[in-house]
Amino acid sequence: MNEKELKSKLVKKIRTGLRGVVVFRHEDQWTAGIPDISVTLRGTCWIEVKYIREGKKLEMRGIQLLTCQNLADNGKCFVLIYEDTYFGPKTHIISPYDVEEFREMVTTHPFSDGYDHDAVVNYLRSEIFSVLSPDI
Repeated sequence: MNEKELKSKLVKKIRTGLRGVVVFRHEDQWTAGIPDISVTLRGTCWIEVKYIREGKKLEMRGIQLLTCQNLADNGKCFVLIYEDTYFGPKTHIISPYDVEEFREMVTTHPFSDGYDHDAVVNYLRSEIFSVLSPDI
């Protein structure tokens, strides 16, 4: 599995799991700093997706991190991390302000086991869009 495949599956799951949302993938080779995915329903949530192989570090800095922090300050933005670990794949959702502390957080705050796109859709439904549109 790689980051591109994970994003494709996630976008499909969001489109089928959340009625009425508009979903776009924004990454390309010429644009820097814009989060990978936006999900809009009477407001927009931005998602920066990261894939970490076992033994590697989360890398997010510069304009990408600053943009995500600014979007979180002025709306909704989170970092979605798919991680391969010795114990199997894990899914993490963190604030862009927690990127530097990610390694310490995962031992006490795992989000879900596996590459759990359903859990991400449920997070979007309950934590992000439920206030805006309870019927999604």
